[in-house]
Amino acid sequence: MKQETLVAVFDTEKQADMAVFDLIRAGVLQSNIDRHAKAALDARAGPAPAPGQDTGFWSHLFGGETSDEQNAVYEQTTRSRGDVVTVLLLDGEGDAEQVMTVLEKHSPVDVAERAATYGQVASITPLPIRSEQTFQLSAERLAVSKRQVNRGAIRLRRFVQTKVAEQNVTLQDVTVAVDRRAAAANTPVAPDAFMGGMIEMTETREEVVVSKRARVREELVLHKVISERVETIHENLRSEEVEVEQIPAVVKPNIAPNPGL
Repeated sequence: MKQETLVAVFDTEKQADMAVFDLIRAGVLQSNIDRHAKAALDARAGPAPAPGQDTGFWSHLFGGETSDEQNAVYEQTTRSRGDVVTVLLLDGEGDAEQVMTVLEKHSPVDVAERAATYGQVASITPLPIRSEQTFQLSAERLAVSKRQVNRGAIRLRRFVQTKVAEQNVTLQDVTVAVDRRAAAANTPVAPDAFMGGMIEMTETREEVVVSKRARVREELVLHKVISERVETIHENLRSEEVEVEQIPAVVKPNIAPNPGL
């Protein structure tokens, strides 16, 4: 199983305490975290190692994968009441980048710089640095489309209404009147005189006869009229910009990985 050990050196035990607390809170198993403070080392190792053998203790602890410069920094730090924290990472049990972020939050010692103050050659391999990082800038674009909206409708409904029409009509009544008059002195007698007979004249009376005829008065035609109008759209569009800031150089802590553990 592949494993990796991350080593962080702190000047005070309090810094180490807070780093361990945050590591556990970030999900690192407590059994994978180890402390190498002066008090703990004295209790484990018993008498202090002889001069010249101090740095060999660290090489033995980390499986011979550390340099003399690293060993010197570890030893000097623990002698001055500092603390060395190691985190063991196994496949699938942790994110190395996340662990390094938590450790760096508590200002670990820059091993390379500290080794230089002890008169050592700064041959320690620093943490890998990403050669490229991507920072995206987004911007909104205006996209205008059209859709039809129902504004209602025009409906024609035919219905019947009734009104009274008036018109004056002259009607004629014909009646028969019987008038008597004296006959002229020389009026001859009719041949059918004294034979009986009958004469008749019809009386008439006019009545109103009403009829109605339908006709087309007018036509209504529905058709669509298309007109165009221009509207100006006003919309706020967001765009991300970037501000480049030069940051002065600062001492960057260095956490040296020990892949041999």
